[in-house]
Amino acid sequence: MITTYAQLIQEIDECAVLWHGEDEGDNLENTEMLSGIEFDVARAITEYALSKGLDYDIGRFKLSFIYSADSENPQYDVLEDCRSELMMTFVEMLVDHNLVIDDHPLENKYVPLADPDPELIAAARHFYKSFWPDFVE
Repeated sequence: MITTYAQLIQEIDECAVLWHGEDEGDNLENTEMLSGIEFDVARAITEYALSKGLDYDIGRFKLSFIYSADSENPQYDVLEDCRSELMMTFVEMLVDHNLVIDDHPLENKYVPLADPDPELIAAARHFYKSFWPDFVE
């Protein structure tokens, strides 16, 4: 589990190396691998937020509920297999914390994060800059 900012930045940097090292071809295997790398970063940012005691509302779900979701448990069927997308939505909301997202990935209104943590914002922006160098804040 990621519990320090330094660990989080290291995880993002290590994933960025993998991201840029993979063949970015159009075949399904590479697409799935690259999506998995993105998810690893989103999960790391989520872990860090939760380790700080921050449990944001992402649509109609708490971040802790999304993080602990297990597809084998019927309690989590409400997530409709969108766990990774919801974690990525959380990261998007950190990058642009005034962002309002309608109905993606699940039907709902995703209101801006209330009082986002500055370290989380910095980490999310570091992620975007590391993966997509043309990202502009």
